Amino acid sequence: MDVLEGHFCEAEAQFLFAPGGETALRWQVEGGAARMEETVWCPRFGESQPARKLVVRFLQPRCAVTFHWD
Repeated sequence: MDVLEGHFCEAEAQFLFAPGGETALRWQVEGGAARMEETVWCPRFGESQPARKLVVRFLQPRCAVTFHWD
């Protein structure tokens, strides 16, 4: 759970998954809106692989993300 204090206009949390790592994963978001985005994962210097990340936009100062692996 993240809690923001003070004034903010926008805030996002980002969770990067290794390639294929999000396939057996479920999540639940409270206090935010989630979306998946394409990105790259760099496991070693000079190497990059397509990956995905979960981006959670805060809708209120308190946002909780719970992950469940199958």
